[in-house]
Amino acid sequence: MIIKLTSLCCLLTIASCQKECKPRALHHKESDFKLKVLTKHLARENRNIRFKVERNKSSNAISNGSLFLRLTRKEGQSATIMTKTGTELAEISPGLFEYNIKRLDEDIDDLEIKIDAEKEQRAVFELELVYNQEYQGKPKRVTWEYKDIRLAIKGIPRKLYDHKKGLPFKIKSKGKDKPDEDQIVLTFTRKDGHKAYIKGPAGSPNFKSDHQAGIFELSIQPNDFVEANNTLSIEVEPGETKATFDVQLAYKGTKIGKSKTITWMAKKINYSLKNVTQDLRGDNNDIEFSVKLKGHELEDLDDNLILRITKTLDSNARIIGATEKEDGEIDKKTGKLRTFFELPITKENLKGHLETKGKEPIKGLSIEVDKGDTCAQFKLQLVYNNMNVGKHKLVTWRAADIRLELKFTKENKKLVGEGDGQIIKFSIDDKGKDRPEESRTILRIERLVNTNAKIELATAKAASDTTASKSLEVGPGIFEIPLTNYEIESTFIDKLRISTQKGDKEAQFNVQLFYDGMEIGKPKTITWKAKDVRLELAGLPKNKKIVGRENTNIDFKVKSKGKDQPEAEKPLILRFTRIEGYDAKIEGEVQGKKIEPKGHGVFELELDSINIGNTLAGLNMGLRDGEIKAKFELQLVYDGIAMGQSQTLTWEAEHVQLDIQDLTERLRGDTTDIKFKIKNKGKNNPEKNELLLRLTRKKGYNSKIVYINGEVDKFKDKGEGLYELKINIDHLNREIADLRIDPRVGEAKAEFRLQLVYDGIDIGDAKTLIWEEKDIQLQLTNVHNKLGGEDDKIKFTIVNKGKDKPEKGKLYIKFIRNKGHLANIGRVSTGENMDPGMKPESANETGKGFFEFPLNSDDIGNEIADFVILPREGERKAKFTMQLVYDTVEIGKPKTITWVEKVIGLYITELSTLLRGHGEENTTISFKIKRDAKDVQEKNSLEEGKLSVRFTRKEGRSTIKAKPNVNVTPLPSSEKSGIFKFNISTTQQGNLLEYFMIEPADYEKKARFKIELIYDGKKVGNPQEVIWTPKDIKLKLNVAKSQIGGDMKHEFKPTDNILEFTVDNKGKDSPKQGELIVRVKRISGMYVDIILKDQPGIIASRFKPNSKDGYFDYELDVKKLGVPINDLMIPSLTGAREASFTLQLIYEGVAIGNTKNVVWKNMALIRGEEEAKKAKREVEKQKREAEKQERKIQKEKEKAEKEREKAKIEEEKGEKKGN
Repeated sequence: MIIKLTSLCCLLTIASCQKECKPRALHHKESDFKLKVLTKHLARENRNIRFKVERNKSSNAISNGSLFLRLTRKEGQSATIMTKTGTELAEISPGLFEYNIKRLDEDIDDLEIKIDAEKEQRAVFELELVYNQEYQGKPKRVTWEYKDIRLAIKGIPRKLYDHKKGLPFKIKSKGKDKPDEDQIVLTFTRKDGHKAYIKGPAGSPNFKSDHQAGIFELSIQPNDFVEANNTLSIEVEPGETKATFDVQLAYKGTKIGKSKTITWMAKKINYSLKNVTQDLRGDNNDIEFSVKLKGHELEDLDDNLILRITKTLDSNARIIGATEKEDGEIDKKTGKLRTFFELPITKENLKGHLETKGKEPIKGLSIEVDKGDTCAQFKLQLVYNNMNVGKHKLVTWRAADIRLELKFTKENKKLVGEGDGQIIKFSIDDKGKDRPEESRTILRIERLVNTNAKIELATAKAASDTTASKSLEVGPGIFEIPLTNYEIESTFIDKLRISTQKGDKEAQFNVQLFYDGMEIGKPKTITWKAKDVRLELAGLPKNKKIVGRENTNIDFKVKSKGKDQPEAEKPLILRFTRIEGYDAKIEGEVQGKKIEPKGHGVFELELDSINIGNTLAGLNMGLRDGEIKAKFELQLVYDGIAMGQSQTLTWEAEHVQLDIQDLTERLRGDTTDIKFKIKNKGKNNPEKNELLLRLTRKKGYNSKIVYINGEVDKFKDKGEGLYELKINIDHLNREIADLRIDPRVGEAKAEFRLQLVYDGIDIGDAKTLIWEEKDIQLQLTNVHNKLGGEDDKIKFTIVNKGKDKPEKGKLYIKFIRNKGHLANIGRVSTGENMDPGMKPESANETGKGFFEFPLNSDDIGNEIADFVILPREGERKAKFTMQLVYDTVEIGKPKTITWVEKVIGLYITELSTLLRGHGEENTTISFKIKRDAKDVQEKNSLEEGKLSVRFTRKEGRSTIKAKPNVNVTPLPSSEKSGIFKFNISTTQQGNLLEYFMIEPADYEKKARFKIELIYDGKKVGNPQEVIWTPKDIKLKLNVAKSQIGGDMKHEFKPTDNILEFTVDNKGKDSPKQGELIVRVKRISGMYVDIILKDQPGIIASRFKPNSKDGYFDYELDVKKLGVPINDLMIPSLTGAREASFTLQLIYEGVAIGNTKNVVWKNMALIRGEEEAKKAKREVEKQKREAEKQERKIQKEKEKAEKEREKAKIEEEKGEKKGN
């Protein structure tokens, strides 16, 4: 049987085996193909795996049989992969399957999971694409479960705002089966919101949170599906504006469905400050402001609006009319706690203010300063629900009435060009009553546009300025310069300039006055732009192309497209850069200025800006002889900056289009004359008589070209197979028959390349001329080159595609041994090399490992099957190169012939790798022997009697034996060395073999065997391991009471006679049903029996009493392990006084643990006996008391009698004395 693998040991065994059996392929960083799994979760009868394979858009890969889907079993030992046709995919190694992908971009549903559902409830496969032995992307998982569990989150809000932070949800089960308890988890993962968290039910053990990691988990039970869950909410810190969480449902650790994203955001409230009194002087210290609300109705908002006022300067100034608060931080300068002021603005107060649209400002705040303070500054900020809204405003108070304002004319705010165009000119309007104190006014200029522009002192002013050597930049893009009172009072200030770099087009600055470190007046913005000089090169020839040597002049003009004209003092250059045309030049002069070479094919012409718009001439291209093409790039450059787009000017020679035509390209035998025509296909005739035909020998050692007509000086033999024939251009379109091929004696083929050359330049397409002695075109086809086992015959066909028949005695086939020590080639018809007793050196070898056989030309076109590979004994592989030879010349490409030893292809699968317990059922090793379909061929047929299975003991002292009456034959084994071998019939392939058993040694704790297949003395397939351990069943019997039947203190109840016990199992394995017995054995009280309690639901068949022998067996349901059993009792109506019993736990007929003793007492009888005894004792006591009293009275009587007798005696004595 196949044992369900649940232990970690077994899982590690599988993983290890897979790692050994199939090395992992490389991962391809940029995949050519991608896998989409369409059915990730399967259940019940739905076991069909659906997927799609797509080619990535950036890839040109072709599947071509090299694309596979690899399926790796992760869970479910009995699980395999089947095709729809019922064919089982072969296991490459245990748990590893491969499926060849033949279709792209469409759904594939050919595969399904096969599993023994009675033994295993779950299977998991990992799917990966493999292309050319490289993995494509990440693996995907497919899970099948016996239960149909499909869960979904419903009703959870995706977006929350403000105070709405609750997360109600409901879990909906769409599957047919009920999920197991404690297996469903809802996980929230924080993605945004640094301190946001999920608040769960207080004190609940089902909610776990990790605030630092941002992970929050809620365990959900199936009974919770009925009602919506309202126990969760998003919580955020004050001031937080956004929080985002991913929500994922998981069952048994596996994610279900796609994650959902929930987002909480604070609602954006458009409150803003308006009409703030920002500049206060002297006794005027009252702050007034207005509030504006946009996009919301006041009634929809909370009553949580506050005006927060914060000091920006270190002073003791205070705000009257607002509450001072501490912010908890210590000021580094003062060492005191920082404070701020708050003024609540209620909806009631705000309503009337908004109705007047802010015309009636909000009053009641004022600045209070200490005596001697000269200034104070505060920042006003609206705060709604602990979040800043709107922009802040600054309020400044100064003791002196100093009001300075920057003034720029319209022209001075927009600067253009260089020189004076970069000077910043402005004035300062002093509107205050008091004179500014010296050295307290600063001008700050801040760069706004991201350029390299700076602020510097103007050159004329810098000469007398003490700060001329200092940089004005105090921070990145921020420049400051102090202003004197003299400058403030002057008509205008022009001591600053904008400094730019070449190529800068624009710069922008913000200018602000500061007095006593605080902004004063409104900021101004100034801009600078470079002059708009835009030039364009025009007037070039049409299509910017000139043709012919008589036409090399270059005319052009420069056009102005910008608003501004170029400045005369800045250089304007036309630059020519050679792109093509070896040693081509630009020559000449324009308006008296020569063009100058600058090296590396660059030429420059200086232009005068006054000529802009005029056509300029005087330049031409200088070309070397034989030049057919030249190309230059033209670029205007103004003041070192390229202007406009570059343009390309091309010169080409006349288009001479000559071609070789009417050439007989293939000559044979005695036909050796070369005839052809030169035709002019173009419109232009060649200008020069510089046309020749160049012939170059490509094949045919020492073959020549000879000249047979005309003037000898027109033909030249330049040596090394190179020839030239000069052609008169007046003879175009005429047949030329002045040349002949002269092959050397015995030459089979000669080949020449013909190329026309005009004026030193190749023109037209080259032609190929071939001469062959005879047209014999032999070719090896239909080569049966992959041999194996008994299939050792080399088959092939020779075809002749030529017109001539090969000559006899010139056709050979030769074989060269590449691999296979001493393997021979034999010929069946002649018996050559066929005698196995022949030594290689006496065989028909023309050299070491070299075999050559003549062929009959009559066999051409027929299949030749006359040759065989003769491997030596034990040879596993032989490899030969086969080459066709005709007239000592090798014909075509060689063919490779490979013979391999018979491929067995057997392997062990479905092995019960882990056995537990004793008995035949628990020690039987079950497995199947399978063979790859590709190896089931006639050449690989298996012989009976050569297949065996070998067990090698790796751990323990146990042995392997075959079951009786099974179809195996034990082979000589060695119990001492731990090797056990058995012959198996080859007909057993595919059958489940349950022939072998592990025979555990006494007290064996663990046994481990390696199992492998042996064919013909050689190992086949991969070895596997089987492990046996005693079953991990740790049973213990406990009784609730050691004495039953009640007690003397309480009235007897029938339940006092119940015999209650519990059986616990602390092991990993569950006992077998029907094998667990609790035996109650009577020790004393021969008439006291054990009976079943009369109660519905108790199965009577589980109780098997044997009162005669004094024991009572109770078969325990293994599902009730750990549960108190109270099904047995002693009958109430019995005359026995007491009885004693022992309880023994028995599993599979073996007693487990110590016996437990239980005593039963008939307390009703005992109580009656005790009461009778007590009454008897009372009677006896009373009797004794009466007897005692009687004895006492008797003694008193006897004493009185004695005293009377004594008195009588005394009286008698006295009487005697008296007498």
